[in-house]
Amino acid sequence: MRLSYLILNFPLIVFIYSCASQMPPTGGPKDEDPPVLEYSIPPNFALNFNESTIELVFDELVMVFNLKNELIITPTFSGKYSSKIRKNSVILTFEEPFPDSTTFTLNFREGIKDITEGNAAENLRLAFSTWGFIDSLSIEGTITDLFKVKPVDNYTVGIFDVTDTITPLNGLPLYFTRTNKSGQYIIENIKQGKYRIYAFNDKNNNLLIESRSEEYGFIPQILTLDSSLTAVNIRTQHIDFNDLEIIAARQNGHYYEIKTSKYVIDHSLGLLDISDTLIYILTENNRTFKIFNTFHIADSVALLLEITDSLLTTVSDTVYMHFEETSRSKDDFNVNFSEYPNIKKETNIFRTRISFTKPGRIINPDSIKIVWDSLHTTTFPVEYFIFNKYKTEVTIEKDLTDDPNYIPDSITSPPRFMLDTAAIISIEEDSNMHIKSEIRFLEVKDFGIIKGEIDVPYMHFIIQLIDEKHKVIRSFRDVNEYYFDYLSPGKYKLRLLAVQDNDGYWFPGNLTDNIEHEPVLYYISESGDAELTIRANWELVDISIKTDTLNVN
Repeated sequence: MRLSYLILNFPLIVFIYSCASQMPPTGGPKDEDPPVLEYSIPPNFALNFNESTIELVFDELVMVFNLKNELIITPTFSGKYSSKIRKNSVILTFEEPFPDSTTFTLNFREGIKDITEGNAAENLRLAFSTWGFIDSLSIEGTITDLFKVKPVDNYTVGIFDVTDTITPLNGLPLYFTRTNKSGQYIIENIKQGKYRIYAFNDKNNNLLIESRSEEYGFIPQILTLDSSLTAVNIRTQHIDFNDLEIIAARQNGHYYEIKTSKYVIDHSLGLLDISDTLIYILTENNRTFKIFNTFHIADSVALLLEITDSLLTTVSDTVYMHFEETSRSKDDFNVNFSEYPNIKKETNIFRTRISFTKPGRIINPDSIKIVWDSLHTTTFPVEYFIFNKYKTEVTIEKDLTDDPNYIPDSITSPPRFMLDTAAIISIEEDSNMHIKSEIRFLEVKDFGIIKGEIDVPYMHFIIQLIDEKHKVIRSFRDVNEYYFDYLSPGKYKLRLLAVQDNDGYWFPGNLTDNIEHEPVLYYISESGDAELTIRANWELVDISIKTDTLNVN
């Protein structure tokens, strides 16, 4: 019974027939006017229509274009149909009758065009009723990306009757449409009732939300439709709501890998029965734990793994790890700069970050240095090397004010930062090749500053600086003031994520439990602009983030 239902409700299949190919006439001025509907059978808003053929007549020769995807019939209609062109008319023939006591809307979007220049008929909709009443209620609004704050094009917006058990996870919407290039949508000729509404990027056109690959959004409140609704706006994001689980645990060459079904935001992994140190890294977009063989134990060892996903679901399990002999080669050991060496001239602070593809075991400080010239170098005591959690990245930061080798006025050529061969030894006894980089001098006059105060009704929050590519440049937590300096010229946004549950994480919401995401807010200037423009030697001060300067997204 279930299979039959899904087949009957599959998106409409279009059969296009044409007796002869129509060719556009040649010569004359370019046709820039879209075809205009002269009349239709039935006429728009016709009552008691129970025929199987619909005809649309235009003021010029037309063609159909991708009608399978462009034509939207609501409420969702399972009947198949064929289409054919007769000069300036389009004829749709339906194999099954339209259900009784229902108002139907056919939205052709860009499915009908003229044959000269391919201009699409504008706002081409046809509504009719199979009984003596036209349902006239509508819902409209705008769909935008939650984090990019821009409208989304061709997203499906669907509504579901709350008295039904069908959701976008298991069935088709009762009414649906798709957004235009401005992210706007309108669903028309809806029956009075109570509905839930969803928007999603229906990549495979099956009218179902596939959260592994599709963005989606929803409004948790029930929409009571007894009059038309406007400004029903939805924000979408990509959150995988499938179950979190461990899907594989096995040796892969010299390494033991534990794979999870989705992105992990937090975890703990440790040995149960022995006191050895567990060396591992997280790879493949935080979905795979790659464990290095530092045990040399013949028997299996027990691991306790606890993982948490973005929905704050936590799963724990015990994994028994065993290493066998292998003839495969070990992974290469590569060392690179993740932040190129630089000196801030006003503060004399040197800084760089070095990343490596395996955890580092030994650092030889004397082999890591600033070369000022052929006679003068600066090395770093071991306390200046700050490792990340997995020992795959090290940050070096030092105040050069008291360094006798650092004499800014006497520098005639760019100094170099150098790692000699074997400056870093990996957990598998690999060593780095010799690498070097010129040191960049950063001066305040070449950059900009954004700073201000924060006064919001949230005890816990994250303030983020976002660049034009929607990348988080820097962030702070739970501060009364913020200060972003040494900003390259460009456009930025200030975003605030409210952390209302005091768990340290922003909650993205849960579709299956109908829980909305925690607030995402953007700083908006008095002129209504969300972008902050930074130029060289430019300061934006007193950019106060308060309730009345924030736009909830």
